[in-house]
Amino acid sequence: FPPHWPQVLAMGCFGRAAAAPSALVCLALWRFFTEPSGSAFLGAAPLVGRAPRSGLSLLRIGIRLQSLGLSAGSTSSDGGVAGASAEEEEEEEDWEAEDEDEPSEAEMQAEADRQLRVLEAKANTGDADSQFRLGRILRKGSQWVTADDERAFGFLRDAADQGHALASMVVGSMLWEGEGTDVDGEESMYYTQVAATSGLPTAQYRLALMYYEGVGEEDGLPDVKSAVLWLKQAAARGHADAAFRLGGMLLSNEVKRNESWAFDFFRQAAEQGHVPAAEAMGLCYRWGTGVTSDVRKAIYWLKKAAEGGNPDSSWTLGCMFREGEGTPKDASAAVRWYTEAADGGHKSAAEELGVMYLMGEGVPVDEEGSAYWFAVSSKIETMQQEAADPDAWMYEYDEVVEDVFNKRRKQGEDVMDHVSDEEKQMWIESQGRR
Repeated sequence: FPPHWPQVLAMGCFGRAAAAPSALVCLALWRFFTEPSGSAFLGAAPLVGRAPRSGLSLLRIGIRLQSLGLSAGSTSSDGGVAGASAEEEEEEEDWEAEDEDEPSEAEMQAEADRQLRVLEAKANTGDADSQFRLGRILRKGSQWVTADDERAFGFLRDAADQGHALASMVVGSMLWEGEGTDVDGEESMYYTQVAATSGLPTAQYRLALMYYEGVGEEDGLPDVKSAVLWLKQAAARGHADAAFRLGGMLLSNEVKRNESWAFDFFRQAAEQGHVPAAEAMGLCYRWGTGVTSDVRKAIYWLKKAAEGGNPDSSWTLGCMFREGEGTPKDASAAVRWYTEAADGGHKSAAEELGVMYLMGEGVPVDEEGSAYWFAVSSKIETMQQEAADPDAWMYEYDEVVEDVFNKRRKQGEDVMDHVSDEEKQMWIESQGRR
């Protein structure tokens, strides 16, 4: 059962105690008396009073509506409602299989509409928390609520203008993205700063990025000093991205270089599971940047990053095992790490695998395997070029077309008399791009 809904459990069971198993009543009592601080009133009392259904069905309605955010609940740091866990969802499925009094979709829709009307009526009285909750619901939408970005923005902005910190952060994000309103960088920065001043680390991080991008500056140049100030505040409140970015800035020329401080910020982020920071820790230990060189610790942190899906770390580990850097040479281990890196889109790793399969280094000689990995390397390179320039493949194709036509001209052929209409059109298009 969701731990923050003991009152729902209690009312659902006591309202139809005769229809509910005694064990469920005992569990409801236990939840009610041991976790009162996390309880919230769903509005199940009216349901219990008039709905001819078992306490179990009422309980299920409450849990479902809570998962949509239509009822009061705990709010996450980004303005969302904490949803049920996988185990809770599995339990709910078990109840559905056991109970024949499953509420119909129409009943669920009717109850959702009713609760939405109640929430909107309260929001229209000027209650900031209701405005925030209603805005969040309308922004996300659900099976029973149609999303409406413009109305969502209106309610969220009303809440923000009353000093609701989470609403201010969400409004800042919507203004930045043009979600439900026009894009407005300066207004976005204003609301984000209100949220940041309230102590929300995510808002502080976003505000730092805005200063770094020169938002609100007359000359449009980055305000690095203000960016660092807000990054430090966000990092102090446990924001891993902020700590990682500070570490990177302290190793660059953007601020006064301080390797030991950079290492400390990388460690702060890495210990929270930040994958790029784990890679940075590995490299710091490998090269002795801000800390005494320690290859074993370097391998430890690089493995952490590689296990988190960082192909660059897998590539580095492959090189270290291949060369015997801080560890005995192990070509087979190098092949494993290179393979992981190549599978993650690392071009050089795929290329080295082509060499190792061809030479029989760490694996038996396999010319087909070698050809495969060289082909993978080429494909990765093409994909990278297309990502940098979506029309890159066109340029390469155009060069081939140009070469073919030039060869035909040298042979004295009347080129346009020997190609199809489709090829002529390709030629025209290629000349236009060139």
